[in-house]
Amino acid sequence: MALPPVPASFKPIKPYLTRAEELDGQTREDTKVVAYYCRQFAMQEGLRLRGSDNSKEVTDFLMGLMTALETEKEALKDSPLLNQGKETVTQFGLDVFQRADDEDRAELADKGTAKVFYVAANFFDTLKQFGDLEPDIEVKKTYAKWKATEILKCIREGRPIVPGGPGEEPAAAPADDFGIPSAPSGPAGGSDINLPSIGGPTDTPPAPAFGAGGGGGGGGGGGGGGGGPAVPPSYPSPSQPTAPPSYQPEPAAPRYPAAASSSAGFGASHQYVPPAPNTGPASQEQIADAIELAKFAIRALEHKQVPVGIEKLQQALATIQRS
Repeated sequence: MALPPVPASFKPIKPYLTRAEELDGQTREDTKVVAYYCRQFAMQEGLRLRGSDNSKEVTDFLMGLMTALETEKEALKDSPLLNQGKETVTQFGLDVFQRADDEDRAELADKGTAKVFYVAANFFDTLKQFGDLEPDIEVKKTYAKWKATEILKCIREGRPIVPGGPGEEPAAAPADDFGIPSAPSGPAGGSDINLPSIGGPTDTPPAPAFGAGGGGGGGGGGGGGGGGPAVPPSYPSPSQPTAPPSYQPEPAAPRYPAAASSSAGFGASHQYVPPAPNTGPASQEQIADAIELAKFAIRALEHKQVPVGIEKLQQALATIQRS
């Protein structure tokens, strides 16, 4: 799905767009739904980042992403999984995490395993569009990011890759140590996923408190990296089906974080002074521009980005009132 170039200021959302592009080549219904929610999370974060960069490049990119989301949603309108977004993305992320964890605990970890851990953490990140992460997902996300960095550091330094989490005894770490559903049948390994290099500090981040007791930990920072893979990844088949028992039913509408906007508020400094009305009919170009601005405003309001919505509605009105 072609999008305008990602602006430099939007680098933090590139991993989620990359995950969506990888899944576009898959035919399973759940992968298409997960791709949609990856782009929707990127859209949510893009609207937030727009507070510090409202250039034309950023606006054009967000408009293109909105159009892509509308097209995807229309194509998925008959899918029951679309209305089970949280459960679908959660199960998909758990399956990817399990694949990497099984490989690691079998002492078969390599660079590909690190990449699969990193991908799992990206999917867990996108769950934030449905509200706060469940504690067990927060722990797995933190562990996946730490483990990806740790494996790569071991490879770089020529050290053996120690399976499992810090301080774990290998014999006491069963495959389901983290309460994850059993991995589905299918090919193991992650070397077929060609991802961008995983960024981050030179030193390994502090190890999460993640032993046999499954202690919680805070989320780590997301990795960078853009561009689609040269070879489409092979994701595991989904586990059958029900949402993990600890999850609450999906809310009727996603809860989004408060908007980060450069607008100053709604006092006197934010008052709108309408332009003098156009005495003649608006041109076709003016009407087309106003429609695009209004669509942008609607999408921003759907994501609870009220200041952005107001700004774009005002611009739409001003466009058709120009003489």
